[in-house]
Amino acid sequence: MISRIPVWICLFALSLLAAPCLHAQPAAAAASSVPRTFRILSIVGSYEALFYQTTADKVSLQAITVTRSLSQPLPAPKGAKLEIFRWVPPPPDAPPGTPPTRQVALTAMLDLNAPESIVVATPLTPANEQTLFTPKVIALTEDDKARTCLVANLTDFPSAAVSLKETVHTLEPGAVKRVTFEKGHNLLKVAVQIRQNNAWALAGDDAWRLNDLYRGYILILPYMEDPDFPPPLDPPPALVRINFEISPEIRSQKAAAAAAAAAR
Repeated sequence: MISRIPVWICLFALSLLAAPCLHAQPAAAAASSVPRTFRILSIVGSYEALFYQTTADKVSLQAITVTRSLSQPLPAPKGAKLEIFRWVPPPPDAPPGTPPTRQVALTAMLDLNAPESIVVATPLTPANEQTLFTPKVIALTEDDKARTCLVANLTDFPSAAVSLKETVHTLEPGAVKRVTFEKGHNLLKVAVQIRQNNAWALAGDDAWRLNDLYRGYILILPYMEDPDFPPPLDPPPALVRINFEISPEIRSQKAAAAAAAAAR
């Protein structure tokens, strides 16, 4: 996901490349050949002008935006370490020609054996566009396929519950589960157990019409005020991110079928 980046940052990033901008196309090709991917979201807020590298080669520099929505799959670093950073301009009283400094905003360790990872970034100071983040990494496996839904409880409530149609799944703090869903209309409800009286409070709900092609994610996140919106009058006990999409293996099957048809 490409962000809107100040011109001075673009010029500085380009100056780091070992060769002219003709190298941009090979860099994109190299990134796309990396089989492992990751996706990232921030619990709240939207943060631009962030960068990471897939290799130590500066040509692999990629600009991203981290938002409250789950990103599209991004090429994972060659190693396990994901380091997202920004360029911070020098102070006004710095000598002319002082380069910007590299500020690491997030460091996460990805599972080298996981084909996909989800990185949930918690901004430490959400209203500050220069915020640092603490990460939580969820490694996906081959079991995350069509007709399944990954459910993660990243809150510290004693328990969380997710209702899919008439089936209820409970999760302890920090737990991750893979569950199946039924085809057709699915009403989803997410609740958390409040410590004071062990009562349950609704955190979110949604409705989806699903079929055999989909896989999903339900992320239960600690509540934070979003700097981009006025605080709600009645804030929920937790934030919930729900997403369903065509499963990657289904997309691969369709692509292979289309290629075979074109070759006839």
